[in-house]
Amino acid sequence: LNQFLTGIPGVQPYVVKIYERYLNEGITPLVPSKGTVGQADITLSSHIGLAMVGEWDVLYKGERMPALEVMKALQIEPLVPVGKDFLSILSTNALALGQAALAVAEAGHFLEISYPAFGLFLEGYNGNVAPFMKEVAEIRPFEGYVEAAEKMRKTLEGSYLYKPSETRAMQDPLSIRSMAYTLGNVEVALKRARAALILAVNHTDDNPAVIWDAKKGKDRDPQTSRYFLGDEGAIFPTANFEILPVVRELDSLNVALAQMSNRLVMQTIRLEDPKFTNLTRFLSDPENPGHAFGAIQKPLVEMDTENRMLAAPTQLGAIALAGNIEDTAGCTLISVRSLEQITENLYGILSLQLLHSTQAVDLRKSQMKDELFMAETTQKLYDAYRKVVPFVDQDRPFTKDIAEGIEFLKNMH
Repeated sequence: LNQFLTGIPGVQPYVVKIYERYLNEGITPLVPSKGTVGQADITLSSHIGLAMVGEWDVLYKGERMPALEVMKALQIEPLVPVGKDFLSILSTNALALGQAALAVAEAGHFLEISYPAFGLFLEGYNGNVAPFMKEVAEIRPFEGYVEAAEKMRKTLEGSYLYKPSETRAMQDPLSIRSMAYTLGNVEVALKRARAALILAVNHTDDNPAVIWDAKKGKDRDPQTSRYFLGDEGAIFPTANFEILPVVRELDSLNVALAQMSNRLVMQTIRLEDPKFTNLTRFLSDPENPGHAFGAIQKPLVEMDTENRMLAAPTQLGAIALAGNIEDTAGCTLISVRSLEQITENLYGILSLQLLHSTQAVDLRKSQMKDELFMAETTQKLYDAYRKVVPFVDQDRPFTKDIAEGIEFLKNMH
């Protein structure tokens, strides 16, 4: 609808009106989830047009119904397409862009909550804050890195980590020490993905494009003069359905998140090792020794392995289609689905890390007594999480804890 409003698709006004009615009335055309190579999602978006002309089904008030029946009940006249109406409805990346916008927004929420979660991890680990100092970040001011380091300093304000500790390492493992780079990498990728999406949804990708104010002029070359309708107004063939600028940024975001995934898993496994933490093995309760988190490394590794597989770029080529005319493709929705699943896995990974981090904080509190004071941000996170998932004082199934942790993280503000 937003792209139609540019005027360049050249559809009749009723196309815009029927999209508006469908949205306002809560009518959702049923669209297959697969079946496009991403150079305009023609095989999928056509189902939207089919519903609007009364030849397909929709979801309305939770039920699948014939579109014609719903439109008749709501006094919506079916669309009678003229000119290039139907071409403009089906030849667009709007479907992928809309789904990508939702996926990028969810990834943005995950990044936002990652700062307090990592701060809590550091307090459980007794980590070294030196790599996040302003002076350190400004030595090598890569985009994203400086911002991430600043957010970590703000997150840890008031933490015991700024007091010297005889048991604190001078240099933590790389997955911990370089976390500002990891977070900064996602910051940059997310920023660029958002910018590409905002540009795409506010400009038409229609082919051909109706340029109503284009002027032929006396010096116009013979080839492009052919596309004019008189001396003013033209219909130009375009390649503006090309989705590469968006897919490039989605693929980059997937890679950045997969890198973060791997580092979160490495950090979490380090928390189980007394050599690094001076806590109990697998963070078991000293008063009631057990297996604790020993086996829970397995779901961490599975989700991380899947994330690294999903991060493979989709923009590297395709099979020639449509009589060898369509010989390149972006496969946008594959990148979008990968982003959705990577983010979902990351919530699971972070839920498991939070289970470890809070356990480590509790065990460290029993060692340090009143000397362990948390930052305000991490204390709030700890208190809220402990209302959902209790301390592990004896071995128990963690399936419920993981699921409740995921729900907790998704609803964090």
